[in-house]
Amino acid sequence: MNSYKKYFNGLVQGLVILGFGLNMIGCSKDGGSGADAEVQTTVEVPSTTQDPNTATYKNPHRCDKIGKNCYKETFEQPVTNTSAVDVLFVVQTSNSLVPERQAIVAGIDEFIQTLPANSDFNIAVMLSHGSTSAYSGKLFQAASEPIVLKSSQMTNAQIQSYLDMKLAQVATDPDSGGGEEGLFSLFNGITTPALLAASQAQDFFRPQAALAVVFVSDRRDICAIVPAGVPAETDPVKIDARIRDCEGLTAAGLTNRLHVLKGSLPVQVSAITYVDSPAPAGNEIGYGHTDMVALNAGVAIDIANDDIASGLASIAELSGQQMEVQYEFTLKYANVDPNKLIVTVNGQQVPYTLDGNTVTITSEIPAGAVVVIAYCVKKIKKDDCDHSHHHKCKDKKNDCDRCHHHKHKHKWWDSHGKKGHCKPKSHNK
Repeated sequence: MNSYKKYFNGLVQGLVILGFGLNMIGCSKDGGSGADAEVQTTVEVPSTTQDPNTATYKNPHRCDKIGKNCYKETFEQPVTNTSAVDVLFVVQTSNSLVPERQAIVAGIDEFIQTLPANSDFNIAVMLSHGSTSAYSGKLFQAASEPIVLKSSQMTNAQIQSYLDMKLAQVATDPDSGGGEEGLFSLFNGITTPALLAASQAQDFFRPQAALAVVFVSDRRDICAIVPAGVPAETDPVKIDARIRDCEGLTAAGLTNRLHVLKGSLPVQVSAITYVDSPAPAGNEIGYGHTDMVALNAGVAIDIANDDIASGLASIAELSGQQMEVQYEFTLKYANVDPNKLIVTVNGQQVPYTLDGNTVTITSEIPAGAVVVIAYCVKKIKKDDCDHSHHHKCKDKKNDCDRCHHHKHKHKWWDSHGKKGHCKPKSHNK
């Protein structure tokens, strides 16, 4: 059980992430001059469109390289401030996932502790069942415990106890490989009017609440579109389920539906699954769920290698960051040159203070604003990593950050804006 306690700790760090990955994306090379360039006096402000298919909306914090040792970091502020968060665990129900479900329960306290003190969060569980199951798209109740676990009414210990009950007594779905249709179940739950109304009657999918979804699986989703070269499904039960439930259902389409449901409120999707290839024998990379993570700037926690509790905390942290307008910004690189620093809000320069590599804006920031911080760093020695901050060094081989604040967090955008997986590097050569 101790080995799974560390898994859960990773998930908690992941849940805090509903705040949306403000420290997950590395600076990219977007055509900088390569010379000792001065920071531009006019800083480009990206579009603030809320189209869920745009990279700007998917990734509220972006870092671009604009010259040698010079960077531009873009932070989008939430359009609507809220202290309410709905956290939905969408779990596969096969017996092989029992230890991972227990690990989530073990780490939920760390997740709760990482959320902002004023958070009003509700937690629910949905089973990854297909259309032939009565559980598909419904919030799960294992016995007599509350369907929705509410921080406004329960202690952390009570939430942990009830969540343990839900995850330990799941029903299986023989028509979907034991319960491997998380994408369909979630789609069903938010698009079928009766199911959505039933959830909202239980104070879930609240109109005023941000939404954090956490998929838990040890296999790819039956409805996943797998990459070229990945063997096709051969299990006849799963093939039948795919034909029955998956036509037209994609991760991009489900992402769009989630944003239609929540409007201007934050949506973040993470996953506890197998991320690093190859997956252990008898398991699979969590395709479908990892696609949802990539589209929603979430956290992917590898259940074979990562700390679930720390991942849960990351998810919670990210969620909290997105709930309120941010005034303090920790830049990805230290040794900031104060003479080459420009801070703008919606394209207009604003007053600020600089402490190390932390910028604090001292004027009012409106909801929905775009904050752009352009800066250069003073020359530092090669491989001089300051581990007290996020992402200080670059791995020149694959252009991935080598220094991590949460070393087990998986990033899902490489430095060229492509989806991918940057494996954590050692802090030592």
